[in-house]
Amino acid sequence: MNIAGDIDNELIYGDKKKRMVVVGGGITGAYTAKALEEQCLYTEVTLIDQKGYVEMPWTRRRCMVEPGFAEMCILLHEEYLKSTKIVIGTAASVTDGEVILENRESVSYDYLVIATGSTFEGPTTREGRIQQYEAGKSIYLLSPLLCFLSI
Repeated sequence: MNIAGDIDNELIYGDKKKRMVVVGGGITGAYTAKALEEQCLYTEVTLIDQKGYVEMPWTRRRCMVEPGFAEMCILLHEEYLKSTKIVIGTAASVTDGEVILENRESVSYDYLVIATGSTFEGPTTREGRIQQYEAGKSIYLLSPLLCFLSI
């Protein structure tokens, strides 16, 4: 997807770098930050996320039953974002030009993308999430048909 055609040419060809902030590091926020990093040459991209990784949500069930699969499906933000500044924290409020984090740190922006998605209640580290999946590998899943027949 080429987002550059839909964004102000100043972000691509401008003489002053614009500050782009993406709040939320789920699949949408991660994809947006990556696209901005690659397509908008005159931007400084910052990703604000509560956790240091992105998880491919469509792989969760397989991660639960196949040992080692989670290693391929959970990426540290640094692994795919090469020039984006990554801030681990929680956005508490937004003002005209700044995102204020819970720790009272502020991140300035010219353009803001809010991609917070849904609430995440899992581990905040990649290792913790992989361990969570690995701990469940001894759980056996029954066929939905067997569950239906036993009712």
